[in-house]
Order: sequence, then C-alpha cells, then structure tokens
Amino acid sequence: MTNYQWDKDFDAEGWFWLAEPEERFYGRLNHDAREGPRLHFYDVPGSGFSDREPPIVPEARILGELPGGQPVTLEGFFPTRWQATGLDPVTTTVDGFAQSVLVGCHLQEGAPLVAAGFGASLYGLEPTLTGALGEPGLLNPRTGREAGGMTAGEAREFALPDGAKLSVHAGETGSYSYRVTRTEVSAGVSVAAPAPAEAEELERKYLEPLREFVTFCTRRPSYVQALKLGDNHGVNVLRRPLPYPRQPQPDQYRLGLNLARVSEPDDVMHRWFVLREEVGAVWNLLFSTIGAPEVVLENRFLDLMAFSEGYHRALRDDPPLSKAQARAGRDAIKAALADEDPKIRDVFLTRLSHANSQTQRDRLIELAGQAKALLGDHWDFDPFEQCRAMVDTRNWMTHWGSRTKYVASDPASLFGFCRHLDLLSYIAVLRDLQLADEEITTAVANGWVLENLLH
Repeated sequence: MTNYQWDKDFDAEGWFWLAEPEERFYGRLNHDAREGPRLHFYDVPGSGFSDREPPIVPEARILGELPGGQPVTLEGFFPTRWQATGLDPVTTTVDGFAQSVLVGCHLQEGAPLVAAGFGASLYGLEPTLTGALGEPGLLNPRTGREAGGMTAGEAREFALPDGAKLSVHAGETGSYSYRVTRTEVSAGVSVAAPAPAEAEELERKYLEPLREFVTFCTRRPSYVQALKLGDNHGVNVLRRPLPYPRQPQPDQYRLGLNLARVSEPDDVMHRWFVLREEVGAVWNLLFSTIGAPEVVLENRFLDLMAFSEGYHRALRDDPPLSKAQARAGRDAIKAALADEDPKIRDVFLTRLSHANSQTQRDRLIELAGQAKALLGDHWDFDPFEQCRAMVDTRNWMTHWGSRTKYVASDPASLFGFCRHLDLLSYIAVLRDLQLADEEITTAVANGWVLENLLH
C-alpha cells in the first residue's frame, strides 16, 4: 500500500484486534472509491452456533497492523454479516464496513486523534490554483525549476483569521518517449493550525471551507481525495469521499472565481473564512446545491431561495422600523388587546416578534437589484417581476395554499429560477468578498459564458 487516497481503490491484509481484549484475528481491508472501506475478518473469537449477536459490537474501534508493521485504527466498524462454522474450534467470519480508517496510528478506545495541521488534495483544486483552459492561474507550475523529469512548481502561503497558516502548491510531472510527451499537473493544500486540535475540529474549521472554496471557483462538486493529519509521517485518513460525482467531470473551461484575476488574492482567501462564519448555518445551503447537480429541481429551488433570504438576513438586514419605533408599535398593540380574549392576545402578540422584519420578496429584490445594476443589459432579468414570481412559487410550494397567477412550477420555469438564483447568489458573495466591480464583472463574464444567461 503506497497510495492512501479516498478516491483510489486498494486492498491490504493484516492482523486486527479489539482494544479490549487484545485477541488477534486475520483480516482483509478492501477500499472502494465509491463505497468506502470494507472489512473481512477470519477466526474472530467469541461466537458460536447459538449466538444471535455479532462477535464485534457495532461502532467498535478496532486496531490493526498492515504489512511492514504499519499501524491502523478502524473507527466505527459496523458488522453486516457473520458466520460460525465447525465444532471444535468454532471458526467465525465477520464482514462489515468502517466509517473511517486511520493508517499510521493506534488509538485506544475513547482517545481522539489530535494534530496540529494536515495536508490534503481536493478534487478541482488544480484548475482553482492553476487556471482553467485558456485562463491563467494564481500558480503556474511550469515556472518552477526543473528537477529531472519533474518541475518543482509554485507555492503560496495565506494567513487565516485565527492565526493558522494555509499553504497551497502546484507542480508538474512529465514523461517523455519516442513521439509521446505526457505531463500532469497536481496541486495540494496544507494547514498549520495555531494550536493542536481534534481531527474533526480541523476538518470542520479548515478543510470544509477549502472544499467549498474549490466548489465556488469551479462551480462543480469537490471532494477530498487525500487527507494526512500531522507531518510527513502522520496519519492517512480513509473514508468514503463525499460528495462523489456520479460521472467523471469534463475539463474545466471557465472559473466562477479566478484568484489570478483579482488584485488581492490574500485578502480574498482571508475574507472567505471570515464570511463563512458571519453567514452561519445558511451558508451550507448554497453548496448543497451547486455542489450536487443531481439534487431534485424543486429542492434545488427551495434551497437557493432559503439561502438568498438567510444570507441577506445575516449580512444586509435592514428592518423597516427602528428599535424604538418597533417597541412603541408593540406596546400600542398590546394595550389595544389588553381586554381581549387571552387566545386572541396570544395569536396576535406572538406574531409581533416578526413584524419588524423585511419580507422575503424585499430581500430577494434587493439582492437581484444589486446584481442587475452591475450587469445591466447583459442580464435579461427584471428584479421586481421575476422575484415576485419566485417568491410566490416558493410560498405555494411550501404552504400549498392558494395559487397566484405568478406561480410557475413547471420544470422549465424552475430551472430558469435556479440559474438566476445561482447567479445573484454568486454576485452577493463576490461583493462581500470585497472584490471591485470590474473584478466581479470579469468573474461573472468568464464563469457564466457557457450558461447563456449573459449577452
């Protein structure tokens, strides 16, 4: 085993045992790129013909040793089939799958994996850093020094808001023979955290934002291909890569955001991590749609509508009344209802907490108006009319009440709504990354040139 990547198949055999008691049994590890790690154990102790329960309890942590003495930890083993044969001794086999496989360490039960950083490879990272076809990139691996058949490439370091250091690098490998020349560009990232942290925290805080950034730039699903926690002799983490595209993606022709075309790429990367925290939970809705093109059309539309409303609420909320005006209005209504039936008071007073807020239509029109002001006649979109149709359609699909004449729930209309929502969401994020108008226009003109949305 030399290639520990989430999206690469491999097989390995070795000895395994439970943390307690330490009784070894033989096993085979088969890692499938789409299905994740599968395990097949032989001569597992503690089972007989009459046993109905598996000899290994679900979610058990199993330790192991691969060829060459390499330690391995299986986190979250789930038995799917077990079989006992023979009489004396009984031979028990167990099949199942593991949630994660940690190659390079032994973790005892309850002990978390702690590291001060990680290195990773992300699907789509190469065009994000080196540019799409015909586009320059932030890094050019061909400018590096030659070392045999390999180019050293380029690297760049970014300072993240919490003091962590993010390094990105790209390189080129090549092979040459009679009439054939082959080159391949590769890219990777590494993060040095300000202090050691548990693996799950490192992934949540740094790895997921990076994967989302690649998705934002390429406008295609991205997933983690390889992850190593710690230094060069650290721990390889293997699990099913998600989200995994159903079909191979074609070559990248355009980027929705190219760091080579902005004046301050360091500020953009820094601001990306800040913006993600400022927006909060609704941030994930954008990437659950643009990062998963197979999502049902109705769900895609509702998610993009929810993202637009939540994004505006998080960053651009502008209530119609001041706090003092809203308080005076609530007090007046409470006084007017003081002698009414308690049930009437409860119904109306509970709604007062949401009275001083913008409607979804107001929020969407504002976001669309900003995008329209930037793109002008290049974008065939009427913010007032089409936002009203989108909001009415969303309300009807959510509440299934009366249907207005503006509701358009046919597939063609929903598809058009999604494309426009995708565009205005991108422009809102690009604005809040503090890009100049001409930089946003360039990003949109390049990223949407094949979408037939711009003239």
